[in-house]
This record gives sequence, structure tokens and C-alpha cells, in this order.
Amino acid sequence: MMRVERRHSSQLRWINLVLAAAVMVGPWTGTFVGDPARAARGVGGWREPLAMIFTPLAEVLLVALLLFGLTWIEERGIRFFAARRGWRLTAPAAAQICSHASVGWLLCGGLSLIFLATLFSVARLFGIAPSGSLDLRPYVDVTLHWSDVVPLAGLGGSYFLGMLTFELLVFAGVRECRYSTLAE
Repeated sequence: MMRVERRHSSQLRWINLVLAAAVMVGPWTGTFVGDPARAARGVGGWREPLAMIFTPLAEVLLVALLLFGLTWIEERGIRFFAARRGWRLTAPAAAQICSHASVGWLLCGGLSLIFLATLFSVARLFGIAPSGSLDLRPYVDVTLHWSDVVPLAGLGGSYFLGMLTFELLVFAGVRECRYSTLAE
């Protein structure tokens, strides 16, 4: 049984989104995007500790806000489509459904961490690493190295599976609550 109150759903949503953002940002820093805190090492003074503390916090906050925006769009979308189908899905019920489904965003970061740890462990232990390049010059003036493509494709696949899990949980929640009779 689900408690349909907006204030309880927002707490659960923010907890899930901040945890998901913290797990998602981990592989980026120093692996793909670069680490601004690492660039501040050795500069001395107040800038170095400030960069070490606030850079990860800013990255997590930015990703949490992005996930919040995606969840907010989903909440509005299920209300729209429920109304078009004649279902009585109230705003608090939609908020609660999306808040409970936001645990799917945790899968984005968790799967990416597992994928990258496996990829780098296999490369390190067995000396197997993607080599060669993908020549795209007939179409665009770009040549990609497989050592860049494989980790990015795994990260993209992890994010897709996490988003798909979120969407499936929302779908299941909407199906269960489509005829709720609670007042807004």
C-alpha cells in the first residue's frame, strides 16, 4: 500500500536522486570528463581545498537537478496521458509514483560502475583492451579509437537500462493507481 501525500514523496525523491547523482558522477571524474579538482592540485592557497570540496558537490548537485527535471517531466507526462485515457490519476499519486520509481535512476550509476570496473579489471588482469580505431572519415572528419568507444558505449547502455527501469516502474505504478479516488 502506498501513502499518497506530496510531502512524503518529495523526501523520497530527493534522497533517491542525490544518491543516484553521487553514484553517476563517480565514473566521470578523472575517467571521461576530467577532474577539475585534480587540476587545482599544487596551486596552493585557498583554491586547492575549495576545489577539492566543492567540485564533487557541484557535479552531484547538477546531475541531481537534471534527474529531478527528468522525473518532473515524467510526472507531468503520466498525468497528461492518464487524463487522455480517462484515468483518475491525482497529482499526489503521480508524484508518489515517480518518487518510488526514481530508484531506477540508481541503476544508471550502479551499472556504469560495474561495467567500468569489469572493463578496467579485464584490461589490467588479462591485458585485453580494445585497440584499433573506427574510421568515420567517409561521413565526418573524425576517427574514434575503440578504447574510447567501448567505455562510452557501456556507460550509455548503463544509463539507458537505468532509464528503462525508471520508466517500467512508473508504468507499473500508473497501472496500479489509475483509478485512485483520492482528492487532490
